[in-house]
Amino acid sequence: MSAGPTHVQKRQSQGTHPRDSRTGHTRITSRALTQAVEAVAAQAFGLPAGTVKAKLRDDGGLLAITVAVPLAAPPLLDLAAADPAAEGRAEPVMPTVFEQSDMARAAIIKHTSAVTGTTVSRVDIRLTDCHRSGGKALP
Repeated sequence: MSAGPTHVQKRQSQGTHPRDSRTGHTRITSRALTQAVEAVAAQAFGLPAGTVKAKLRDDGGLLAITVAVPLAAPPLLDLAAADPAAEGRAEPVMPTVFEQSDMARAAIIKHTSAVTGTTVSRVDIRLTDCHRSGGKALP
């Protein structure tokens, strides 16, 4: 994606208020758009800001996104509590990494479109490493 401003523009209002008739346009730079996507993706995965990297590209006039995300590793005690064999449950409580990625992908598409006004064509997700969340210390 080029380093200059993108062609995403805000639609002008057609209202009757004097400020609605102002002329001009709003442009979103590539950097601002990338940082917005990174923030949305971090939130979708429940990760701290700054842990997600995004690359954007034009996909026939639509926005194609690739995000590199660390896999959120829950504390081992939480994993043990979710173990189906631990209490005779038939299914695990925690979604798989693929299910988590599918849910995050849908959220990234929805919220990126809502925040930036762009139409997202696809979101490719690369799980890069582990991000350990806080947990309880063992006694």
